[in-house]
Amino acid sequence: MNLIECIMTNSSCYKRTTTGVPVGILWHDTAAGNPDLKRYVQPSKDDPDREKLLKLLGVNQYGNDWNNTPVEAGLNAWIGKLADGSIATVQALPWNYRPWGCGKGSKGSCNGDANVKNSPFWLQFEICDDAWSNAKNDYANGTKEYFDKVYKEAVEFTAFLCKMFNIDPNGSVQYNGVTVPTILCHADAYKLGLGSNHKDVLQWFSKYGKTMADVRKDVTAQLNQNSTIYRVQVGAFRVKANAEAYLKTVQKYFPDAYITTAKK
Repeated sequence: MNLIECIMTNSSCYKRTTTGVPVGILWHDTAAGNPDLKRYVQPSKDDPDREKLLKLLGVNQYGNDWNNTPVEAGLNAWIGKLADGSIATVQALPWNYRPWGCGKGSKGSCNGDANVKNSPFWLQFEICDDAWSNAKNDYANGTKEYFDKVYKEAVEFTAFLCKMFNIDPNGSVQYNGVTVPTILCHADAYKLGLGSNHKDVLQWFSKYGKTMADVRKDVTAQLNQNSTIYRVQVGAFRVKANAEAYLKTVQKYFPDAYITTAKK
């Protein structure tokens, strides 16, 4: 995962949303056929890292990015291409800021509720797809190579969020009387009455044989992989006093170092 921070402080969502408690992660794709992050993500003019970020992202010459007050939407993060063509995840809102991403359905919204203090909500991100065709009203001419790259990035990013907020990728949350998966997409939210009528990401993912069940399985595998710890041994002693003396030296550089015992 390549995670970059570019908090879009000039967006309507940043300025007017409320904070809450993340209880899950909701996936979107842009359905626009433009994989470039610069189309949506740009740094604010007063961002101290503005020049560095513009070099990474590229410059949106049309000024139609989402870091503009007139845009009545906002996501916690975006996944797509940087200026050099590599794939990255860009954080656009603080993690405790409720996104304006999935709209509202008959039973509420996975965006959370502005009228509820510490409202539960689903962290949300957009994947910039490379495939949408307005003429066909469908995904066309996309590449599996790009899909595989952004899918991998999205899985790793979701696992990162699950670990940060102690979210079970195979769990569910009772919300507004509805049982909601901790990991879902915009199309799922709509079917549950908790989002507007969108088909992402299922319409795009189906082109490559992926479902949200696959997402949950792959995120779980990623978390299990991340749980592996590799220890480095730097010395072994038969005399305990010698081990303790050496530990003091090592702890100057590695404070978490400790002594273990083994039979030989």
